[in-house]
Amino acid sequence: MAMPTLERGNAAKERILLAAIAMVERWGIDGATTRVIAAEAGVNVAAVNYHFRTKNALLGQAIDKVRTQGIQNPLFAIDEELAHVSDRRANMLRKADAAAVAAAVVAAAAAGKNGKKRVAARAAANAVARPPADWLPTEAERRRVLANVLDRVLEDGILHPKAAFAHLRAAIVDHEYASEAVDRTNEIVVGLEGRFHALIAGKSKKEKRLAVAQAWSAIVLASLAPGLFAESTGIDLKDKKARRAFVASLLARTLVAPSTAASRTSRARSKTKRAG
Repeated sequence: MAMPTLERGNAAKERILLAAIAMVERWGIDGATTRVIAAEAGVNVAAVNYHFRTKNALLGQAIDKVRTQGIQNPLFAIDEELAHVSDRRANMLRKADAAAVAAAVVAAAAAGKNGKKRVAARAAANAVARPPADWLPTEAERRRVLANVLDRVLEDGILHPKAAFAHLRAAIVDHEYASEAVDRTNEIVVGLEGRFHALIAGKSKKEKRLAVAQAWSAIVLASLAPGLFAESTGIDLKDKKARRAFVASLLARTLVAPSTAASRTSRARSKTKRAG
């Protein structure tokens, strides 16, 4: 049975997109001509023009497709992972609270004296009156989430370095910064500083954003040229273990020491309690 015309058209469009991604990775954005892409996809140039009108439109969709295969928005990925961590902690603590209440009720029933009953009642009340802050991810969990997301961002960039370059080409080659890619990059720096403010080295917001910008620059450069420092460092960033070690080393220079962050958090909580 012959494939319907619409289905054939969609299949051809998908082949062209995949061919564009492959040719950008092989030849770069300038070498990935419409004719080269068409040959790779097994279609004629007219089919490419029919589906995408222009080469720029095709490459734009190809780059978007690469991004959808990986992490489109690191901030969203971080928020999503932190939410999962919070949900797991909340469920765990609810079970612990329920167990504590049940134990307190049993103890109260077994106690013959009113004094003991009152103690048991207070214990039960304290168990269920856990502050919502206890459900938030711990410092160690927040560090782990940040490291995981940065590792995935770096992995995505290494898999498609030329697509990553094409995304930032105007800024890198032409020093043109009025673009969606540049806006998104600055949003990431601001967003990371806001989400991990207490963990980032630096006294002022400006210093902390500079620290984030430096770390993000390292991630971008490593994505664009993963083998740039292989000879001097012996690190192969295509290797998962080496890549995670790279991210861990980068964060060790960007974030404050765990003890320092814990001290800051403790002082902040003390101020909150005194204010309350």
